[in-house]
Amino acid sequence: MADWNVYLEFTEGSSSKFWRGRVDGGDLHTNWGRIGTDGQTKTASYGTEDAALAELEKQASKKRKKGYADASGGAAAPADAPEPPPEPESYEASLKLKEAGRSITLSLSVDGSSLKTAVEETYESEDAARAAFARIKRQLVEDGYQG
Repeated sequence: MADWNVYLEFTEGSSSKFWRGRVDGGDLHTNWGRIGTDGQTKTASYGTEDAALAELEKQASKKRKKGYADASGGAAAPADAPEPPPEPESYEASLKLKEAGRSITLSLSVDGSSLKTAVEETYESEDAARAAFARIKRQLVEDGYQG
């Protein structure tokens, strides 16, 4: 796990806790808990690294106002936060919906930089399928699709 950009501790009375944060691209990872434990981890996306860094500083400033102090934890924090879950190995999905006389199967997959979609709708009759075809085609043409 990469080094933490901010590592703060609060020790007063029976309290002995830490808060830390790091930025990875547009993601802000925060980890907090009792000193000596793994604590809890949260990841939030802010779109850009600058936005994530601004949010990190905002949260760290609030913690400092509550009495947290900068500590020398950085990369050698008391307990490493758990690794985020791995990216899925497969970017394929098949979803189904049944409603009022029709069944819809939607297939999704990623192929390089392309997202591929396929939809199959099944109706109670051939006439219902043809009416749906006409309605959908008309709407797509109105939306700007060209044949």
